[in-house]
Amino acid sequence: MRFIQCKVMLTCLLIVPYLFGASYEGSWETSSGDYSSTRLSKLDQINTDNIEDLDVEWIFNTREFNKEASIQSSPIFTGKYLITVGIYGSIFALDPKNGKEVWRAKVPSPAGRRGITFSRQHNLIFVPTGKGISILDADFGKLVKKIQSGSSLLQPILGENKVFVATLTDGVKAYDLESGKALWHNSLFKGNVQSRVWSGFSYDIESKIIFVNTGNPGGLYGAKRLEDDLSNSLIALDSRSGE
Repeated sequence: MRFIQCKVMLTCLLIVPYLFGASYEGSWETSSGDYSSTRLSKLDQINTDNIEDLDVEWIFNTREFNKEASIQSSPIFTGKYLITVGIYGSIFALDPKNGKEVWRAKVPSPAGRRGITFSRQHNLIFVPTGKGISILDADFGKLVKKIQSGSSLLQPILGENKVFVATLTDGVKAYDLESGKALWHNSLFKGNVQSRVWSGFSYDIESKIIFVNTGNPGGLYGAKRLEDDLSNSLIALDSRSGE
């Protein structure tokens, strides 16, 4: 039995199970596991009865180190390559059998700080960066397109032929998946406060509702707050309109 240990900087980032011949249902195409953010694999070959029998198969090190920065997202698996990120805007595609680097791409930092997304239909990787969404070819790492959404930390969500982006300081935005055209924008600005989005971002395909978790907008005592605002909240948005 094998498991993969992705080692980043001087500490272990995470352990990702990789089972050769795994089915599509066992794929891991977004860093949260799925758009419901369950972070739970459907595979069952590794379980509480045999986890003690695992051996290290290989270790990959990005060789990028900064004591003040860290990687906070899980790698994704395209069915062909394991994709992970560095702390300086690097994207790495690894051969899951041996951990060898297949290709490396560079995008604006921070890249995929809290997640990246793979589209199996388009064979593209969507990477949130400090300047927007960089879209890469999954086989070669070449830049295909950019979405100028503004800084984003969380994995983009794909649905209804749209790309949903949770920006850090400008709310939630939707773009046409094919053309990249802006479709709607909810700034999440209220009460003279601009809420930040840097933690939770999920999507329910049946109800077509986007769920976004906002954080504290900054400041120690909130002097600029004039009324109730949208910080530190769980917010549900209609994915069709942004309402």
